[in-house]
Amino acid sequence: MSTNKRKQSEIHPDLLFTSPTIHLVQPQPIPSTTLLNVEYPGILTHDTEPQLSRAQYTSLDRALSTLHPSALPSLTSSPHEALKFLSKIPNEGLKAVECRLGAFPSHPLSSHQHESATTLNHANIHQVYRAPLIGEAVPTHNIVIRIIKRTWRQKKRKHNTTPPSPAQHKSESAYQNGIALDPALFTDKDLIQNDRQHKRTRYTGRTKKEYIVEILGMATNTVRFRSMADFAFQPQVCVDSTSSSSQTMQLDPVMALHKALATMDLEAFQRFSIPEQLEDYQIASSDQEKSIQSNLGMVPPAFFSRMDVPFNYSFVQTPYSELRMVPTPVHLTRPSTSASFAHALKQSDIPPASMQRFVNRVRLSNIAPQPFRVGRDTEIPTKPLADVVRIEHRCDAQVLARLRELLVQRPVWSRMALKNQLNPVESKELQGTNEKVYFALDLSSWYWWYW
Repeated sequence: MSTNKRKQSEIHPDLLFTSPTIHLVQPQPIPSTTLLNVEYPGILTHDTEPQLSRAQYTSLDRALSTLHPSALPSLTSSPHEALKFLSKIPNEGLKAVECRLGAFPSHPLSSHQHESATTLNHANIHQVYRAPLIGEAVPTHNIVIRIIKRTWRQKKRKHNTTPPSPAQHKSESAYQNGIALDPALFTDKDLIQNDRQHKRTRYTGRTKKEYIVEILGMATNTVRFRSMADFAFQPQVCVDSTSSSSQTMQLDPVMALHKALATMDLEAFQRFSIPEQLEDYQIASSDQEKSIQSNLGMVPPAFFSRMDVPFNYSFVQTPYSELRMVPTPVHLTRPSTSASFAHALKQSDIPPASMQRFVNRVRLSNIAPQPFRVGRDTEIPTKPLADVVRIEHRCDAQVLARLRELLVQRPVWSRMALKNQLNPVESKELQGTNEKVYFALDLSSWYWWYW
């Protein structure tokens, strides 16, 4: 016991202060600031060059302008309007955000470019047909932090053993006299090389780094662009002005009206007139390979739907339906070149006078009138089907007599006119009875009597 105490007392006191100290992180509250996170699908660059004017936008301003829902970002959107639109995500619950990547020019348009009709590409009218990337705003609970990194490098002590060069002597004397001269007037090639070598060797290599973490707030919403860019059809939105002597390119009338609506050009509204519709659907082309080109002038819409992925319909038959072999009705006889409606499930051993169809086992079959389509069916029905005659005893005899009486008066009835001749009780019993007395002309509102 005594030897152990003696060994502990012989420990040098300086060793007690060499162990690293442990600094505990003090808990800090998260600020109540609500932020919006946008995973922008483009590349933002640092604009190192000085801006020529206030009208020239930076890379961040151009990126914000592409998030505006306007179809013409260079004409109708701005960073301020884009931020106002993005504020609807936390305030109004907006979910869909469009990004027209690359649609905003790097340089602003001058007044001469807006007035000239030949600078259509600069007006970005063709950007209407560029399919935007659809982003989705999802709720998140992310903490936004700012990390500040500072680095200190230890410098070597200066040992001035070489006399200063004449250029350094002149620059130092001018600096002491209060005159700021350009160092390039007094430098030579040897001095530039010496300065570069001196910068490499003036540090010892020991560095000290410091990181400061600052919590800015909570990102309650994040805009994510996970869909891929799509191909887009680029129609010809410019036409040749053949009426004037000078062959210039003019906007299509529909696109010209769209541009006027987007930019609120009141003068264009006053000058706009519907052009004369000519039947010159084909005109001569300047290309030798294509002597004739289309001049139909039907500009399609920019896009038909915001959904870039089709819905999974997941259509399935009812569990009570089964595929049965039924005799083909006479009025459904088709030429041998046409395929059956169940061609996907067609078997090779089907008899010539039979066809396949899904039949509900728990539902009364053939309760609708036989359809007849002009141009497809070859023969007009002259009598009800055998299955209909077999279940005729289930129907009300008075309703059948009433329908036959009406069809004797008029062989052809419209749907609404026939229902207006029946009382509420007869109209209720009409379903399941009408197929026994007439057939229906498909794709119309007329009923034809065949009895």
